[in-house]
Amino acid sequence: MDGSGMGYEEGQQAAQPRAQSIDHSKQERPIRPGVNRQGLAGSAAGVPVSQSEKKPMNNSKLDVPGGPQSLANLIKQDSSAIYDSKEEPLQNPEPQLRQAVENLKSSDWAKIFEACNVIKRGVLFHKNLFAHPNPMSAQIFKDITKPVESLRSQVAKNACITLSIIFSELAPRDVDSHVETVLPVILKRATDTNQFIQQEAEKTLVAICNNCTETRVFTALQAQNMKSSVYKEKLCLCYTVLIERLSHRLKNFRDLERLVQNVVRFLSEGAVEVRNQAKYAVLTLQSVCGS
Repeated sequence: MDGSGMGYEEGQQAAQPRAQSIDHSKQERPIRPGVNRQGLAGSAAGVPVSQSEKKPMNNSKLDVPGGPQSLANLIKQDSSAIYDSKEEPLQNPEPQLRQAVENLKSSDWAKIFEACNVIKRGVLFHKNLFAHPNPMSAQIFKDITKPVESLRSQVAKNACITLSIIFSELAPRDVDSHVETVLPVILKRATDTNQFIQQEAEKTLVAICNNCTETRVFTALQAQNMKSSVYKEKLCLCYTVLIERLSHRLKNFRDLERLVQNVVRFLSEGAVEVRNQAKYAVLTLQSVCGS
């Protein structure tokens, strides 16, 4: 019997890991954060898509004059190619990124969508333009939250993918100061009933927890207002990812006591999904602390 009041075997049965690529036929299984970081790599362009989603991409449709019309046609065909950006640097990175920032504010969803693809290429090939402190980078983090909240699911998904790439590719010093801006919006989308968006938002949460400074992530999580049970489940998921990331360094984590208290508190929640995620977090703590 462990400190959480449950036997180890009972905890193992009740708290099986959920795969990063969410299989909704097995939704009772808590996530296994250890595999998520690889899942973020996705395609060669760094876009987190599953193997089943990958399709041959016609780049000529995505970055040429008349691009919005091509994007509209691809979306009508339900093509996954619309989420892929060209695997090459921008020709005029600074002007193109400035234009992308402006397009994030546009009322034209196709311009917003293409702006996200331009930002992906900027992050992948022109990281120096996102170095902290950079006013343009700060503006991107501020303005991309609106597309994340978009009612058009394709735009919201692409904005989440863009943020996943940003947090995965850039150094912690370049993204840490923006965690508080982005986290509440991504948490909200991770609780969305639209599975199309929810899955990408979860991947973004994992990217944030895996790549930003641990203390910065923990502080941002602490500041979140826990609302519904599904919201609490996502918060507990974030704590679990953080625990796995810290691994052997967990004993030296300065906020370890508060981290354990937060996880244990979720064990008394009424929703079984929250309790199961908490049980998996506790088992992860036991495994890490015993190693």
